[in-house]
Amino acid sequence: MCKKTVQGEFMPDPVAPGTKVTLVAGGPDLTIRHVGAGALELLGYPDGTLTGTSLSDLVNADDLSAGLGDAGSGSTVTDVTGRPGLRVRHKDGSWRVLAGQVTDLRDDSFVQGVIVNLEQPALLADVPHGAAEDMPSIEQLMAEEDDLPPDAVRQRYERMVEMTRDAYVEIDAAGVVSAWNNRAETLSGWTSDEAVGRKMADLVVLPRNRATHRRELAALVEAGEGGRPRHIAELPIRGKDGESLVVAVTTWVTGEGPSLRIAMLAQDVSRQRAAEDALAHAYNHDALTGLPNRSQFTYRLRIALKNTNGEPGTVAILAFNADRFKAINDSLGHEAGDELLVGLANRIGDLAGPDCLVARLGADSFLVLHQGDDAEKQAQDLAARLLASLKTPFLVRGEEVFLAASIGIAAVGESLIDATELLSSADAAMGRAKKRGGATVEVFGESMRIRVSERMNTESSLHRALDREEFRVFYQPVVDIRSTDAVAVEALVRWFHPERGLVGPDKFIPVAEESGLIVPIGAWVLEESVRKLQAWGEGAGPRLSDMKVNLSARQIDQPEIVATVDEVLSNSSIDPEKLTLEITESALMNNADLALDVLKALKDLGVTLAIDDFGTGYSSLAYLRRFPLDILKVDKSFVDEIATNVEGKAIVSSIINLAHTLDMRVIAEGVETEQQLDELRRMGCDLAQGYLFSRPLPEDELTGRYGPKD
Repeated sequence: MCKKTVQGEFMPDPVAPGTKVTLVAGGPDLTIRHVGAGALELLGYPDGTLTGTSLSDLVNADDLSAGLGDAGSGSTVTDVTGRPGLRVRHKDGSWRVLAGQVTDLRDDSFVQGVIVNLEQPALLADVPHGAAEDMPSIEQLMAEEDDLPPDAVRQRYERMVEMTRDAYVEIDAAGVVSAWNNRAETLSGWTSDEAVGRKMADLVVLPRNRATHRRELAALVEAGEGGRPRHIAELPIRGKDGESLVVAVTTWVTGEGPSLRIAMLAQDVSRQRAAEDALAHAYNHDALTGLPNRSQFTYRLRIALKNTNGEPGTVAILAFNADRFKAINDSLGHEAGDELLVGLANRIGDLAGPDCLVARLGADSFLVLHQGDDAEKQAQDLAARLLASLKTPFLVRGEEVFLAASIGIAAVGESLIDATELLSSADAAMGRAKKRGGATVEVFGESMRIRVSERMNTESSLHRALDREEFRVFYQPVVDIRSTDAVAVEALVRWFHPERGLVGPDKFIPVAEESGLIVPIGAWVLEESVRKLQAWGEGAGPRLSDMKVNLSARQIDQPEIVATVDEVLSNSSIDPEKLTLEITESALMNNADLALDVLKALKDLGVTLAIDDFGTGYSSLAYLRRFPLDILKVDKSFVDEIATNVEGKAIVSSIINLAHTLDMRVIAEGVETEQQLDELRRMGCDLAQGYLFSRPLPEDELTGRYGPKD
């Protein structure tokens, strides 16, 4: 395409072939309501300036009518060889001939308009300025070009070839190069003088693709000039320097017989392909270690299961998780922790070997896929070698770092053939190994399968238990150790399953903790307990005025726990001091700084705070002094030994003395014998609870034993 200067000369239009823009117009006047990107480059209109104008002011009326004549079909007014098509007015007032497609979708309920796609064609036509009525017809333009002297046509053609931003190559029926533009020189490294007269196959076609190239060439020659242009999405070629690159190619045929030529426009898409490959790699691989990630591992696992037809023992997964890595990461810093993870990944990969797929699941967890008739045994052998290798420390920034790991193994079997189930089973086995103390291996077997199945059933039932009102609160009395009179109760949740009956807390509390369901369950217990305490204070229950409620580690980690307690208290009239919130020692030390903030906020509400199961965790005296605690509860495991074990007696005595020094009262848990009670009295313990006094009771039994207030 050319445009006219003030002096009347035609100059090449700087817009290159391939530039596109989409217009959408609707309403009786075909008002343009959408203008796609590229309008400025192709038509000279800045973004937004065409919106609201009529399509008929932009596109020649005859051409627009012709395009709309084949309603709804998407009438293509020109082909990709760039023969003249739609006449469109440029911002400078000149008319341009563009390749175009008009699609009438005015009857479509969604579009309700006309879509026009415009494109700068590969072949250019000289179009003068002028009004629409002075614009030559498409047929006239074609005839004018046909009437031009061959030299003029050739000059126009060569001008277009050199102007395009694509590589342009022309070959004859034998594949010999007859045209090679500047962009082709830049792309390939071969100059025009070097390329013209030589076969293109010898210049840029890869050896492995030459047979295909010959077949494609023969097909194009046979189709001749009337054949449709061919678009090749991607084609690898070789440059003069031997480097490979990828190009997108469009080919078409002109002329016939000795004059037949095959023209090609090629774009370098190597960077785009490299970017796509990099994106795909990033999607399927771990950024830190470069190992495949879970999605890639799962994909490969499914392929392995399909290839082995799920034969028992032929596919096995090893799940690896470093023990106490968080403590190492916190002490060394995250950068050193990342360095350690890379070293760990390399060690696992070296021991697993090239036949196994090693993936990083995330954080300090890894997966290894084994295939073969003895895949399960291979996984067990690798697990043993991995644990042995961890006896050798890692060197991180000049320091020796020792790691331990928990490993779980699961192999395909009669009832375990799904990829998701296999991954879940390996994870369950790894979790079991971690619960056993770590630094060990657990193989998923039938007994574990039953436990996992029961756990899943329990979790599924727990999701519905609150809505079905299946929970009850039982109350265990807390007594004054001197008089054994009940002075308070501890609220304990019980689950009455409609089919399984009473489910022990040891069966469902751990599942609720792991799944996070303990948060809504705990909130319900708190609300129910405070409601009962208020009712008892009004004379509708036992003569007990203090309520102790447990908070789980999950609840402490929830930022809304303080607001929950505040709301429950605000909806009641009880004295906040009558509500004791008990938090286990391990829950406090899981994240001591967060726990400290939560406890201070709870204390500001006026409640009483107790540390439960004291002695089973690892709290330091420094933290114990910082926590705003009122009560310390001695764990049952220590109480069990005070009557028979000198060391046990000394430990409990020390705990009681420590608590009193910190101005805390002491409750002894799990008191079951008179001898234990006597020893606790001699030590100066304040309160006690246990089966010696009462088991946990439902409300009616509690009221029957301790009677309502008079």
